[in-house]
Amino acid sequence: MNFLAHLYLSDATPASAVGNLMPDLVRGRLPSGLPAEVAAGVARHRAVDAFTDTHPVFLTSRARLREPCGLFSGVLADLFYDHALASCWTRHHDEPLGAFVAERYALLQAGRELMPPRMATVVDRMIGQDWLNSYAQVEGVAARMTQMAQRFELRFGRTFDVRRAVEVLEARRERFFAEFDVFFPELIGAIGVGPAVSRSA
Repeated sequence: MNFLAHLYLSDATPASAVGNLMPDLVRGRLPSGLPAEVAAGVARHRAVDAFTDTHPVFLTSRARLREPCGLFSGVLADLFYDHALASCWTRHHDEPLGAFVAERYALLQAGRELMPPRMATVVDRMIGQDWLNSYAQVEGVAARMTQMAQRFELRFGRTFDVRRAVEVLEARRERFFAEFDVFFPELIGAIGVGPAVSRSA
């Protein structure tokens, strides 16, 4: 899962929000001696990733991206699932997306002293460019994919075809959404966290 889903599944505290994002924003080994609540957030993040990466519905979504995106298909499937969550937010949460995102940004800012410097820099960029709300629009997803492609090329010397990935998303958007709607409640049930939602998913 990507940033929005990990924050959805975090507790509403600065330490939990930081811990639930830390594995994606810190390269290599995480800092030792993490506060207990941050460490619990890290453990939840890893449990979410382990469940996701072996779930047959997610694997189906990822397979759809293998041809245009190759080794990066899993990362982009995570991002597409955040797009599904943001676009269909009212199916999964009773609080408006904008209000939820503002609260999570505030938690991250309050927990800034718990972050390694590189993580703090990325979180500042996330908030400044409002990544989480932008996931609701295809244009926002495309902008994030472009950033990712540039980073992957610098780091690994490899990239993927952003234009083709966007075409797949636009052509099969409802299929991604339908798969996410099956997958996400199962993830919440497996992890045992997440807000109560009165609407049917």
